[in-house]
Amino acid sequence: MMRPVIAGLLLLTIVIAGCNQPARNEVSTGRYQLAVDGQGNAWQLDTVTGDMKRCWQGAPGIRSPICYKVTQE
Repeated sequence: MMRPVIAGLLLLTIVIAGCNQPARNEVSTGRYQLAVDGQGNAWQLDTVTGDMKRCWQGAPGIRSPICYKVTQE
């Protein structure tokens, strides 16, 4: 009779412990920064590599979003 209760408590403890772990997702840890300009461009900066991309939102049904790597010359 106690085995299902103990198993349930153990499972609950594992779930709660897993939820308390820090996020490992690169987006949620602040690796990327995003800015938007008035012309529909989104600018994405990778704070680890320094790479920057310019992304255009596209046009529904006509063109999908496109991203270009920005280079400095």
